[in-house]
Amino acid sequence: MTPDVRDDFIKELKTTIVDFYSAVPKTSADYARIINEGHTKRLQALLEDNHGGEVILGGEVDVSDRFVSPTLILNPSVDSNVMQGEIFGPILPIIDIASIGAAIEFINAREKPLALYYFGSNSKTKEEIL
Repeated sequence: MTPDVRDDFIKELKTTIVDFYSAVPKTSADYARIINEGHTKRLQALLEDNHGGEVILGGEVDVSDRFVSPTLILNPSVDSNVMQGEIFGPILPIIDIASIGAAIEFINAREKPLALYYFGSNSKTKEEIL
């Protein structure tokens, strides 16, 4: 992902999160809580792990309220816990990858992901990814 595309994507994510949940998601009536304290602690451990990335939004946790803020982590280590399993929480790792081919290699070198999203209009690229 080129820096300008990455930065535009991150800017839009941040804007949308604020539009949906306000600048303080913890006070939003629309922002859900984690199902129980155990899962909240699991997500907290992912954030406290030495993931090697940069938390560019969020990162706040309140275990007693079962709250984990919407969190964006830029370029965590692919060997970190946040990149090794399913997250099932409001944490989104964002990885810089130079090309579609490199992205396909990255995905194919690992266990099959639970989901894959393509945000583009190029049907040839879409087919290549699929």
